This record gives sequence, C-alpha cells and structure tokens, in this order.
Amino acid sequence: MTPNTHRPSIAPPSSAPAPVASWMARGSRVEEALEIRLKKTSLLDRFMGRLKGCCPFHFASGNGFRQEHSNCEFHHLADGDYLGFKHLFKFQNYSNCFHCGLPQSNNRNAEEPACHSGFKYRRGQKCEFAGFIFKVVYALWTSKNATLLAPTLGRPKGWDNQEEFNRWVIQEDKENGRYINLLEIFIAFCTELEESDPNYFT
Repeated sequence: MTPNTHRPSIAPPSSAPAPVASWMARGSRVEEALEIRLKKTSLLDRFMGRLKGCCPFHFASGNGFRQEHSNCEFHHLADGDYLGFKHLFKFQNYSNCFHCGLPQSNNRNAEEPACHSGFKYRRGQKCEFAGFIFKVVYALWTSKNATLLAPTLGRPKGWDNQEEFNRWVIQEDKENGRYINLLEIFIAFCTELEESDPNYFT
C-alpha cells in the first residue's frame, strides 16, 4: 500500500504580515481623521472668538454681529420646541461641552478650541458660549437656511422634516474626521459667510 503522503496546506508566508498592514492602515486613517478634526477646531476657535457675546438669532439670520440682547426682533426663529431640540444632545464625558457643544480635549487630543480651554466645570462658573451654537443651528432649521447648506454636508435632498433633521444633527462620524453634525452645519454656515466676505470674522 502506498503511504499517505498528503500534508495539510500551509498559508504562504506572504499572508502573515497582512494583519500588521491592516493595523497600520487603520492607524493612518485615525491620524488623518484627527488632523481633519483639528483643522475644524481651528475654524471653531476663530469663529467663536468673534462671536463671543453676540446674539445668535441676528447671526443665524445673516444680520451680522450684535451684542446679545432681550426682545430680539429675530427671536421668532426659536419658535417651536427649541428646548426639546436642546435636550436631544446627550454628550459623553469629555467629548463636548454640555453648555455650548464645543469639543473638548479628550486624552489630550487638542480638539478643544483655545477660546474655550479656560472654562472649568466648577460651581458658579458659566461657559461664555452657553447655548449659542444650539440656538444658531435651531434657527438655521426654522429659517430654512439649513436646507440651503445641506448639499455641502452630503445631504443633496436635505431633510424631509424636523424629526429627520433631529436624528441627523446628533450623529457623529469620527472615523471620517467629522464632529457631531451640530458642529458640522455650524461650521458650514460660518464658512459660507466667510467665503462671501473674507473679512467677515475679522
């Protein structure tokens, strides 16, 4: 009888480094995503530095910078369920400021804008930007300006209703360098203003 000479097949040596290559590729993508987010952090720092103390409704309606004041003529942009909108946002610890939505530096990743770095969560201390971005983005929705920005945010057809917008605005795509969509649409609006006037935020 002829002896059985069959041997189990062995994967070629060239396949062994594949997991390492995959790990390196993922590491590169993570670094690229962080770099994209840091560029957006720089934009947020510049925009918010100019917007400190300004009326969010004047700004969202395209009427420039006016100090925050009561009885704003554009306050109707907050009509509806603004508080319900604000309460949609449940941030994880050290991800975003609970008061204004700006990113924080989690594990020293430098994502927190410099203009916000001095704020500490201590009794009696108030975030200088509290509520501003939430109000601006809500006003962008009620004024229909959000729909005009939608194509720049990968939403060529916009949103069918506020419920759909609400589901979208709380999402985040960190792996692709995107902050929570609340910040993405805010950045898109500010960027459009600056493209129309390069000196808008100076």
